[in-house]
Amino acid sequence: MFKIAIKLVTFLRLHEDKRGEILDLLVHLFTIEKILPIL
Repeated sequence: MFKIAIKLVTFLRLHEDKRGEILDLLVHLFTIEKILPIL
């Protein structure tokens, strides 16, 4: 879970101009996290 958070922070910093797309990505990532708790 912390690894995902670190990746999100890095991604957010690299793509601050695409907040709408980032929000969609966050939804997908949280869904993936629920489906694959191993991550």
